[in-house]
Amino acid sequence: MTSDSDEDPMPHCFRNSPIGAGGYLGPVTADRPCWRILAFGDSLTAGFCRDGDHFSPYGKALAESIPSDVSAEVWVCGLSGAEALDMVERLDSRRIGDVADRTGAGLRRIVRERGKFDLVLIMAGTNDLEPGAKAGPIATTVMALHTACHVERVRTVLLSVPPNRSVTKSKRYESLWIGVNSRLQAWANSRGRVEGVLSYVDVGQIVPYSKDQGDPATAFWEDDGLHLSPAGSEHLGRSLAPMLWTLRNTVNPPLPRRPYARGGPMPQRICLEDAARRQHPACATPARTAEEQPSQLRLLFYGDSLTAGFHATGRLFAPYAESFSCSLLSEFQVESWICGLSGLRAVDLHTKRGAESIEDAVLRTGPGLQRLLQRDTSKFDVAFIMLGTNDLGKESLEPGQIFRSIQALHSECHRMGMATVALAVPESRAVFKFDDIEERQKEVNQLLHQWATSEEEKCRTLFVDTCQLIPFEPESELWEMDGLHFSAEGSRVLGLRLAATVKPFLQRIGQRRATGR
Repeated sequence: MTSDSDEDPMPHCFRNSPIGAGGYLGPVTADRPCWRILAFGDSLTAGFCRDGDHFSPYGKALAESIPSDVSAEVWVCGLSGAEALDMVERLDSRRIGDVADRTGAGLRRIVRERGKFDLVLIMAGTNDLEPGAKAGPIATTVMALHTACHVERVRTVLLSVPPNRSVTKSKRYESLWIGVNSRLQAWANSRGRVEGVLSYVDVGQIVPYSKDQGDPATAFWEDDGLHLSPAGSEHLGRSLAPMLWTLRNTVNPPLPRRPYARGGPMPQRICLEDAARRQHPACATPARTAEEQPSQLRLLFYGDSLTAGFHATGRLFAPYAESFSCSLLSEFQVESWICGLSGLRAVDLHTKRGAESIEDAVLRTGPGLQRLLQRDTSKFDVAFIMLGTNDLGKESLEPGQIFRSIQALHSECHRMGMATVALAVPESRAVFKFDDIEERQKEVNQLLHQWATSEEEKCRTLFVDTCQLIPFEPESELWEMDGLHFSAEGSRVLGLRLAATVKPFLQRIGQRRATGR
């Protein structure tokens, strides 16, 4: 059994066969490849015990329990005291210090720079269970850690938030803990399974919390009632080994590419073959005869961070255009492009509409709308414009000015012969928290509705009330913890609901294109 020193920066590596000893099985070869696992999380992954004077990670016992006829490495990075939100915000950090005076690295940094991992185990969320916290946003944040791995085409196993003494002492805490884990389990067994989660593991079933005299489970926990004892970590690691061994022998197709999920320059085109497989694994672009060819539509999705699919504090992107486009494949031949400039106001994008390149709040770039349309050699049929959220927070901007800026961007599209969909300014926590923002949001949306439904506009503009499609709910996993952005699941749901709403409008556009009218 070999490992790195506890003094070295994490991740630490544990191997199942001794290097240089008589039992060494020889070098890794094509016939005997190395099975590489990363265990990532907080102090419970680090194996924090004896008040931080000792570390006994479950990854060590896991490595010891993997059959020696397979070369295996288990890499461990446990950031003591870190919340899941901290881990998301520092996905790419080269060096992260924790409360135990140890250092590690960001999850995506490790996955990208430490060689190809076959599997990542993630156990996080304990430090997020604070007074006033909501189950939905915590679960969404943990999901984002898994998504960061899936985008790198590495599958994951979701370890539940472990139990602890507070679960037995506080009904509020217990309810929050159950709420987070129930959401994680539901996601892991449905959407998460499609995206790359191989299994959900209920840690509480393996190492139940107990301090009752005579209960064998008492040996699994430190006296602080929060951390696993060395015996508990060992039991967890040894129990995981046969589960993971079974998963290793299960053949899974490669995860689809998602280049736009990483960010990058815009506009970006959605690869519908990969997107369709991710949205529905059995789904592919349907084969058709010449007579069955559907209407062809080129779609542009233009806006701010909500169009970009900004989530995980801007470290990941899940545009609603993906699920929207995939849900139309049975009826339309769709080509979809995205340009979502995070942090930009509608008034800014109107002023900069002719700009060749605009840098946004997360250092992505994209052109102004007028420039984008002028330089595109193939005309778009429909543009979906969702803007105004960032304007609401600036008191000097009147609702009428915000509306006119959005209207002017639609007019740019109309001059190019395009139809447009005007999406209402979505709800957010701020809309419910501040009366002035709520009033401004409602007035902008009312002006958009009145304009888009007028006799002059309704043949080329469709108004859609996003507040009806995806209302803000603080407990919902459809929203990020910031109460402003849709989660990845929220963007997916918005896309599906929007597609069902606008399908008749698109059918009319498709018919006009087919007849040349």
